[in-house]
Amino acid sequence: FSTFNKTLTSFSPQKKENPSLINTLCEKLPRLFIFYPTRDRTSKRLDDFSKIINIVNDRLKAKGMKKRLYGVLTTQFISKKQKNNYLIHLPRLTDTALIQVYQLASALVFTSENEGNFPTQINEALYLNTPVIATNIPQITLELGEVSNFLQLVDVGDCEKFADAVLYTIDNREKVLAIQKKVRDYAKKH
Repeated sequence: FSTFNKTLTSFSPQKKENPSLINTLCEKLPRLFIFYPTRDRTSKRLDDFSKIINIVNDRLKAKGMKKRLYGVLTTQFISKKQKNNYLIHLPRLTDTALIQVYQLASALVFTSENEGNFPTQINEALYLNTPVIATNIPQITLELGEVSNFLQLVDVGDCEKFADAVLYTIDNREKVLAIQKKVRDYAKKH
């Protein structure tokens, strides 16, 4: 990823977007990754995000599979609790690059334990037709009501269940998106 990291330094929201740089970025992303565009705050539970990746990769390895899951964050994060060689940091994405990363992601994995309002990342993922796996928090369930039952919602801190949802989504992306469409349609109307 050394070339990959050099490419990233060329991205800046202040610069005019360069389509060839965005294409290079997208080509260098791993085939299998989860995404969480956020800042490094305690409430975002980025250690959980990192742990989910490790759990999924341990399960893939136990099954004798060579593929590995990566995690892409829009903030620099180094876990104090566990080592993770499968984290990629993209701290300066243009809007166009952000859209493409969402569209390439296996899922948005939203691990936050609390938000001030309905999470922007979930709106973005729904709009861009990216599978959503998120914490079961009131800011989501109260805003969506019964429609929230069509999202994969996991209790805060339950990394094993998050890993189950990630693996299910990897194997059943179209089915997840079809179920999630009810939430997407609701969000478009409201």
